[in-house]
Amino acid sequence: MADVRDHNDERDARDGGDNRVRERERPRHEDPGVGRYVYGLLDLVFAGLYLLVFLGIVPSRSGLYTAIAVLVSGLLAIGGVGMILWTPWGRKLAKIACWVLIAACLLLLFGLVTSAAYLHGIYDGVGQAGVALSAIVAALAIELVGLLPTLQLLYLRRIARGAVFAGGR
Repeated sequence: MADVRDHNDERDARDGGDNRVRERERPRHEDPGVGRYVYGLLDLVFAGLYLLVFLGIVPSRSGLYTAIAVLVSGLLAIGGVGMILWTPWGRKLAKIACWVLIAACLLLLFGLVTSAAYLHGIYDGVGQAGVALSAIVAALAIELVGLLPTLQLLYLRRIARGAVFAGGR
């Protein structure tokens, strides 16, 4: 322990106690390996799928619905490109897109649970089929809307803490 303290004291004496010198000596993880490409491509694929689903398969006449679908998909696509290019703005947009998707997933789950409760309360026996269908859709919503952004946020958090493994390079 004394050796470590002596080494740090020598370093402090050498650099005048400046912490910036120590930060420059730390290894930086500028290239996180393959993960940025994987999450970037998944962001682009999911942005396209969300546009296909919300504008092609389940279209709406509401301009607000269309605007929200395009904005969320665009944000996710730009974040995906930023992840692939590994730019600071891209990582920030990817984080914002992830939080937006997690919030959308929670809002969707809330809507499904309240709909299931309403169906069960009003229609009893017939409503049980609606409850079962809502449970299936909720499970799919967690997988299709909530899982990717959660894993991507964990990945970005691990990168920010400098815990990148060299095996992925």
